[in-house]
Amino acid sequence: MAPYRGGWALMFRLVNVQRTQVIEGEAEVTVASFKRVGEQAVRHFTRLTLERDSVAFFPLAWTLVHPITEESPLRQVTPEGLSAAETKVMVSIRGLDDAVYDAMRARTSYQTGEIRWHERFSDLYVRRPGCPVTIDVRRLSGTVPTGKGTTA
Repeated sequence: MAPYRGGWALMFRLVNVQRTQVIEGEAEVTVASFKRVGEQAVRHFTRLTLERDSVAFFPLAWTLVHPITEESPLRQVTPEGLSAAETKVMVSIRGLDDAVYDAMRARTSYQTGEIRWHERFSDLYVRRPGCPVTIDVRRLSGTVPTGKGTTA
């Protein structure tokens, strides 16, 4: 969760570790949390709107961005509020392997404690003179602090 274009955004970074390109990539991010309905706690699922939920091809890296806007279900959330609601963020990726045109899928989920606040992703691209740009997969989850401020 980091500052983004004058506001805030929840972001996830993906890399393609395949030797082939992934084409027709699609991403979906869903937030699951408990909400009180009378005396019961009911699990509630909300799909987040992504800045870009598909790419024609995914050769190196892709950062999924959910801008926190007035319409976002995450507006005015805090780490404590997400924790109290036992929030889980689920990410699903689909695409086609360009070499064999076979479907590829990947899923992961994040508990509230795994969401980093006031941090942005560090650079993962490796640039060398005379060589194509590559990525260093070891930097995938690397972040740097953005400074404290108000949350989304």
